[in-house]
Amino acid sequence: MTRTLSTICLGLVALGAGCDRRSSPAEPTSIDAALRRDLARWGVIPIGPMPAQDPALVALGRALMFDKILSGNRDISCATCHQPSEHAGDGLSLAVGTGGTGLGPSRTLGPGRQFVPRNAPSLVNGGLGLFYLFWDGRISGFQSGPRCSPW
Repeated sequence: MTRTLSTICLGLVALGAGCDRRSSPAEPTSIDAALRRDLARWGVIPIGPMPAQDPALVALGRALMFDKILSGNRDISCATCHQPSEHAGDGLSLAVGTGGTGLGPSRTLGPGRQFVPRNAPSLVNGGLGLFYLFWDGRISGFQSGPRCSPW
């Protein structure tokens, strides 16, 4: 009993030794400062709350996402390359595109096909009202009509 009490007292003293009323929050490191500077320079701002979703529009969007009739050859859907399970991307560094088989990271090239020289970007930002294409955002918005791919 005495040994247990001594161990508990020693543990409480050790815990108390780490407490200091005079301590202040840690100063930001140079990495934190550099990150804040770069975020400000690039205009990165926090994402606001998600907009309210209309269940009917969600159902329509889901139907369109998985419908093959929207593709040029009517053989793949948007979800073929923009997998919901892969955060609306395909999990590949380069897109397989048309003529492939499988879904997501297990999608493979069809016979005689080559990888598309770009990836399948995530569609998540579209739901947040951030309509940009390409890694550098050189195409923003879709007000001026559809875009045609050079590939």
